[in-house]
Amino acid sequence: MMNRSHHPGAPSRLDGLRRRWGFDANPLRRDVDRRQWRTGFALVVLFLLIAPVGALRVGAASYDRGVRTEHAEAATRRPVSGVVTGVTEHKRGFRVDVTGTGPGGHQVTGSYTTARATAVGDRVKLWATPSRLTDVPPRRHARTVSDTVVAVGTAPVAVAAPLVLVYFLVRRRCDRVRFRLWDAAWTGLDRHPTR
Repeated sequence: MMNRSHHPGAPSRLDGLRRRWGFDANPLRRDVDRRQWRTGFALVVLFLLIAPVGALRVGAASYDRGVRTEHAEAATRRPVSGVVTGVTEHKRGFRVDVTGTGPGGHQVTGSYTTARATAVGDRVKLWATPSRLTDVPPRRHARTVSDTVVAVGTAPVAVAAPLVLVYFLVRRRCDRVRFRLWDAAWTGLDRHPTR
């Protein structure tokens, strides 16, 4: 009975991958090939060292900033229950005039700009800041978490982009050297007479 855990093609695939990545003593490899391989390997190692640390730092900074914003907005935004008294079309949406009742039962009159269409007489839930009215509620913790996840996810891309650029510049230079070497080799072959 054949052992299903052993795959006959696996060692040859691993060997091919090893050779493709330059982990061999191939005598046909030139110095320029080795130089390009070493540069690529160093850049991958550099990415693996920097990306996790960068992602953690960016994530921590994003989370701290989000939590600070949560606390600041929770402390400064008070709920207002209002009624729309006027709507004017504005270049960034609608300017809505409101009369309502704020915390402690005092009357609030003001306006805010929104992208949401509304009509006179509609009841709206707003938040009053020390300087204005807004229909944007205080920041929720879920948004802080999602912003942190996005920051952690984009940090490795930001680290990888310059490293990939460096690799492609090195590869381009190595390709030029290779082309010169190939041209020299072909020229040398042309000089030898064939019999």
